[in-house]
Amino acid sequence: MALTPLASWRGRGLLSGMGVLATAVAVVAAIVTARAAQAWGHDPDVIELDGEVSEIDAIGIEPLEDRIRKRQLMQHKEDLQALEQGRPEGPRCAVTGKGYKAHWHVRDGELQLVRVVIDPCLDLGKPFDVREFGRYGESPARAHGYTGHVIVPRGQPIGEVDGEPQHRTHVVLIVQRGQVLSRTVIGAMR
Repeated sequence: MALTPLASWRGRGLLSGMGVLATAVAVVAAIVTARAAQAWGHDPDVIELDGEVSEIDAIGIEPLEDRIRKRQLMQHKEDLQALEQGRPEGPRCAVTGKGYKAHWHVRDGELQLVRVVIDPCLDLGKPFDVREFGRYGESPARAHGYTGHVIVPRGQPIGEVDGEPQHRTHVVLIVQRGQVLSRTVIGAMR
């Protein structure tokens, strides 16, 4: 795909009729949104396994992520409208990472979503109810929609590599439709 100069975007779609400042703000907002999307996997969730709480790579919650993306786009649109109307107060709040932190646990061989803490910068209108994630409207919600692996670090970090904490051992959970099929303890990961 060829890059189109910013000036040639004028008159088409989203940027039509915008001033230079508003166009620049729209481009910056797009870059920030793209960078936030790249960082989604780096915003950890929390899991309780065998009574020990650990941070893990995020497990996606699609119903919530869709609502957050829509709200982020609405906030960008509202900020652009404020600039166009001569109210350059700028963005009210900046959401970092994926916009929420999910708390999970493993009970009776199932991965379950216990609660979700939404970034206070997001006004989603109503709180996210974990029952929306589960198949049967239960709380905690069984993670029927998740198949994959979950790597759970154990114990205190023994050091850092590239800014990431390193642990002596990890538990690897293999999950299929929310059921934990296996768990394997492995040594330090590099």
